[in-house]
Amino acid sequence: MAAMGRGLVQLAVVGLGLALFFGCLPTVSGWYNHRVHVHVNNILYPGTNMTLHCKSKDDDLGEQIRTFGQDFEWSFGVNFWDTTLFWCNIWWSPSPGRLIEGGFHIYDSKRDFDDCGKMCLRFVKPDGIYFNFPAKGGPTYSELVYPWPTQTDHRQKKLTYR
Repeated sequence: MAAMGRGLVQLAVVGLGLALFFGCLPTVSGWYNHRVHVHVNNILYPGTNMTLHCKSKDDDLGEQIRTFGQDFEWSFGVNFWDTTLFWCNIWWSPSPGRLIEGGFHIYDSKRDFDDCGKMCLRFVKPDGIYFNFPAKGGPTYSELVYPWPTQTDHRQKKLTYR
């Protein structure tokens, strides 16, 4: 009977230890439940709007329209498995009848956690999507990560009725 009581106490101590470990994990581990803020900034051309629709497996952030100089920002916690991924479809029109569009992994925790930390800056430019990176011993710099994959001509053909 005493051995059974001692086994229950040991089990309770191990359970309490695990509960404390996992309860403290977000502050100890440095990445689990780490809050990240992503900014996607429209720096195409003055007067040019961009439309974006960003989502993850669990969250759909809806379709957003941003004017030149504006950004779309959201925050989230990185999941325990370090598989957090947000992708965005982004499109804009450089002239009437033309549409430039693409889909991009805008945040991938395996790729971006070390570079971004808590703040990821993305810039939508006429030649593609730029990411902001920290420079070792210097200022941050932007680099083209995703060039625009498609340019579509959406001019309507004239219809003739008889």
